Amino acid sequence: TDVTNKKNHANEFDELRMAAIHNLAACSTRLGQLVEAEQLYRKCLYLHQIRYGASHPSTLAAVAAVASSLEAQGKFTEA
Repeated sequence: TDVTNKKNHANEFDELRMAAIHNLAACSTRLGQLVEAEQLYRKCLYLHQIRYGASHPSTLAAVAAVASSLEAQGKFTEA
Protein backbone atom coordinates (compact mmCIF):
# COMPACT_ATOMS: atom_id res chain seq x y z
CA THR A 1 0.00 0.00 0.00
CA ASP A 2 0.93 3.64 -0.26
CA VAL A 3 1.39 3.97 3.53
CA THR A 4 3.76 0.99 3.61
CA ASN A 5 5.79 2.43 0.74
CA LYS A 6 6.09 5.77 2.52
CA LYS A 7 7.16 4.04 5.74
CA ASN A 8 9.79 1.97 3.90
CA HIS A 9 11.06 5.11 2.17
CA ALA A 10 11.31 6.91 5.54
CA ASN A 11 13.21 3.97 7.03
CA GLU A 12 15.61 3.95 4.10
CA PHE A 13 16.10 7.71 4.47
CA ASP A 14 16.91 7.29 8.18
CA GLU A 15 19.51 4.63 7.38
CA LEU A 16 21.14 6.84 4.75
CA ARG A 17 21.08 9.85 7.07
CA MET A 18 22.76 7.95 9.90
CA ALA A 19 25.41 6.59 7.55
CA ALA A 20 26.09 10.06 6.13
CA ILE A 21 26.48 11.58 9.60
CA HIS A 22 28.82 8.78 10.63
CA ASN A 23 30.91 9.20 7.47
CA LEU A 24 31.10 12.96 7.99
CA ALA A 25 32.26 12.37 11.58
CA ALA A 26 34.94 9.98 10.34
CA CYS A 27 36.14 12.56 7.80
CA SER A 28 36.20 15.23 10.51
CA THR A 29 38.34 12.94 12.66
CA ARG A 30 40.80 12.38 9.83
CA LEU A 31 41.01 16.13 9.28
CA GLY A 32 41.77 16.69 12.96
CA GLN A 33 38.44 18.38 13.65
CA LEU A 34 37.90 16.33 16.78
CA VAL A 35 35.28 18.49 18.51
CA GLU A 36 33.11 18.52 15.39
CA ALA A 37 33.62 14.78 14.99
CA GLU A 38 32.51 14.17 18.57
CA GLN A 39 29.34 16.21 18.03
CA LEU A 40 28.52 14.27 14.87
CA TYR A 41 29.20 10.91 16.51
CA ARG A 42 26.93 11.90 19.40
CA LYS A 43 24.18 12.85 16.95
CA CYS A 44 24.60 9.51 15.22
CA LEU A 45 24.42 7.73 18.58
CA TYR A 46 21.22 9.59 19.47
CA LEU A 47 19.60 8.58 16.17
CA HIS A 48 20.65 4.95 16.67
CA GLN A 49 19.20 4.91 20.18
CA ILE A 50 15.87 6.21 18.89
CA ARG A 51 15.75 3.84 15.94
CA TYR A 52 17.16 0.65 17.42
CA GLY A 53 17.24 0.97 21.20
CA ALA A 54 20.18 0.92 23.59
CA SER A 55 21.30 -2.69 23.23
CA HIS A 56 21.27 -3.06 19.44
CA PRO A 57 24.68 -3.84 17.88
CA SER A 58 24.50 -0.73 15.68
CA THR A 59 23.85 1.44 18.72
CA LEU A 60 26.74 -0.17 20.58
CA ALA A 61 29.01 0.53 17.61
CA ALA A 62 27.91 4.17 17.77
CA VAL A 63 28.78 4.22 21.49
CA ALA A 64 32.24 2.93 20.61
CA ALA A 65 32.64 5.68 18.00
CA VAL A 66 31.81 8.36 20.58
CA ALA A 67 34.27 6.78 23.03
CA SER A 68 37.01 6.71 20.39
CA SER A 69 36.34 10.34 19.58
CA LEU A 70 36.62 11.28 23.25
CA GLU A 71 39.80 9.26 23.58
CA ALA A 72 41.33 11.05 20.58
CA GLN A 73 40.71 14.34 22.39
CA GLY A 74 42.33 13.08 25.58
CA LYS A 75 39.00 12.96 27.45
CA PHE A 76 39.78 9.61 28.99
CA THR A 77 37.45 9.78 31.98
CA GLU A 78 34.52 10.76 29.79
CA ALA A 79 35.36 8.03 27.26
